[in-house]
Amino acid sequence: MLGVCYPDVFKGGIYIIGCNYYREMTAPNTGGKVWHRGYAPPPADILAQAKKSVSHVLLTGETDGNREQSKIYYEQGFKKDGFQHVTYIEVPGMGHQAPNAEWFEK
Repeated sequence: MLGVCYPDVFKGGIYIIGCNYYREMTAPNTGGKVWHRGYAPPPADILAQAKKSVSHVLLTGETDGNREQSKIYYEQGFKKDGFQHVTYIEVPGMGHQAPNAEWFEK
């Protein structure tokens, strides 16, 4: 949230094993379940700056319960909404825990 709402302060963020997004999205294969927005979007000029100049990394585990939501937020949120510097990393075999140092290096 901070990387999107305060691009003048934060030049990047690593969102580990889950994150929030500023707009609602429908969860796939759930019969219409919705992931509600986690925060209000910033003003248009601030959002434009976050899309252009902030690096966002969504890191999750292959067996993390938040994996699907993180991937959808990456594909249907950050990428679709035009964030220029966004990366999705899925750690094989990792569940809902912090990754080891090797993955922080990546």
